[in-house]
Amino acid sequence: MGAAAPAVSSPRPRAFAAASGRTLLMLDTQTGSAAESLYRTSGWSVLGTLPDYAADPSGTLRPTTFFHKSLPVASG
Repeated sequence: MGAAAPAVSSPRPRAFAAASGRTLLMLDTQTGSAAESLYRTSGWSVLGTLPDYAADPSGTLRPTTFFHKSLPVASG
């Protein structure tokens, strides 16, 4: 299996990752954010949540939700 690679929801990074032999994408975002909702509805699977993991712009620590998405294995 290929190494994990960071990605966003757009097809371009996923295509690059797949072309590079990656089979697993992983990302994180602030729990309760619009981004979390986007990833949940875009086929990403939740790995879990860490409390007080990352600071928001004001410096307050917030929980973070981690996601993963498998890519098809390229044949050839």
